[in-house]
Amino acid sequence: MGPNQCTEYIIRFYNVVFGMDTSRWSGNAEDWYENGPSWELKAYPNGGTVAPQPDDIIVWGGGEFGHVAIITAVRDNAVDVIEQNSDPNTAYRTVTKSGNTFPPEGNYYVKGWLRK
Repeated sequence: MGPNQCTEYIIRFYNVVFGMDTSRWSGNAEDWYENGPSWELKAYPNGGTVAPQPDDIIVWGGGEFGHVAIITAVRDNAVDVIEQNSDPNTAYRTVTKSGNTFPPEGNYYVKGWLRK
């Protein structure tokens, strides 16, 4: 895993901010939703009854490896995220949603989010 992969940022964030042992967290981003429960994270599906909240890890499938980001703010129709290895000009982005459902973005689709 290179130093600029999206997963590396999440691993570092959860280790530094929450003091979690993230040494076993690995694999492609798109596999994190399924792997999260074995890392003591709760998984909530896109379109389910549990709303995302700040510090959740949002997981996308699609593309070659998927993608992960950290939710920093939740609004009625969007969430703000901080991420690595997506846009070379910024680490911040807004992702639209309707209720607890995120629509597909090109070849990417939100599988769900993980919570400590």
